[in-house]
Amino acid sequence: MAPDPRKKRKVDMAALQSEFKRRLPALDIAAARDLIDCGFVHMDELRGRSPAIIMENVRRLRPETPDDRLWSYRMLVYAAETPDPDPALLHPHAWMDRSL
Repeated sequence: MAPDPRKKRKVDMAALQSEFKRRLPALDIAAARDLIDCGFVHMDELRGRSPAIIMENVRRLRPETPDDRLWSYRMLVYAAETPDPDPALLHPHAWMDRSL
């Protein structure tokens, strides 16, 4: 049976309303959900964290997490650690070829 096209998809309101998504609108909702599921609530909690370690923790919860999610974690750690972040670096794709 095909899904009813009139039926709305469920929206992850907790992730959508999280501090991560509010401060970085370009952040994918799934990345915000990953952080919440790993126990993060505030941007300040990401200071000093390794994006690669965050990715490892997420992969323990969800092994199917795509590799490009690492870009979002790089962006998040940068935004958490930088008092006046460069607006050009507040999009995950800006971190595609960068590392911390």
